Amino acid sequence: MSQVQFSANFAVTGPATPLTITPSSGTFNLTVGVPTDGTAVATVSGGTPPYSYSMSTASGPLPTGITFVEDSTNTIVTLAGTPTVAGTSTSAVLLDVNDSAGAAQQARVAFKAIR
Repeated sequence: MSQVQFSANFAVTGPATPLTITPSSGTFNLTVGVPTDGTAVATVSGGTPPYSYSMSTASGPLPTGITFVEDSTNTIVTLAGTPTVAGTSTSAVLLDVNDSAGAAQQARVAFKAIR
């Protein structure tokens, strides 16, 4: 009976850099009556694209007239709309990002509509 020997090398690779959201926190002042279309809120990098996003309110709703939009590159979250009412409080939003490999990050971004 003859024996067969073999060896194999396996490489397990992950993303070159960890999933990050920049900035991970911060406050943006939005001027009432001034369109915000295209104002960058957060940039996502690293991990394994494509990314998926979800947003939830941490405190207070977004200023009236404002929504979030993912850009076509799937790496930047921007604001759209025009704030219509000046606020007396700051709206905090949690931005959750997941990459296609299951990595997750969260950022807390705040907004206040001012005159």
